[in-house]
Amino acid sequence: MKKPLKIAVIILAVILAVIVAVSVLIKSFLTEERVRALVVETVEKSLHRKTVIGAVDVSLFRGIVVRDFEIREPDAESVFFRTKEFILAYQLLPLLTRRLVIDQLSITDAEISVKVNPDGTYNFSDMARTDKPEEIKEEEKGASGLPVALNVKTIRIENAKLGYADPMGKLQKADVVLQAELNL
Repeated sequence: MKKPLKIAVIILAVILAVIVAVSVLIKSFLTEERVRALVVETVEKSLHRKTVIGAVDVSLFRGIVVRDFEIREPDAESVFFRTKEFILAYQLLPLLTRRLVIDQLSITDAEISVKVNPDGTYNFSDMARTDKPEEIKEEEKGASGLPVALNVKTIRIENAKLGYADPMGKLQKADVVLQAELNL
């Protein structure tokens, strides 16, 4: 009876040691500064908008949790998109080769503000990339940060509030709450 108990204790200790070692490896590779730089640089370069991030937490089982994430309007004063938190779930095995593979994106308590400008364009019209392909390649060559592969299989949106405002149109204001799970 004592021998099976010793074996169980040894196996449990080895499993805990592996979990602690992998957790330390992940925390040393995915530091808050690296994740913050990756998210802010990527969003600001692609959307041409100021981005603000609150806290960043890297967890072995939950993934990368970014709290109080905001994308500002072009004037950088008002907020276009805000979320309480979004979670990037990653795969563990590619981390051992120092690659970050994201396969799930969860967004919680988001607020999106869509407005029609006086000239008939929307407040997100300027986000479309107008760079030439050569300029895009040059940006990617100089990009710093983590090697990331986006292989998003699931996008989950919980409690997203979409606000629409068009003071000159027939529908002057509308608010919608969204719940969605998209499997790709």
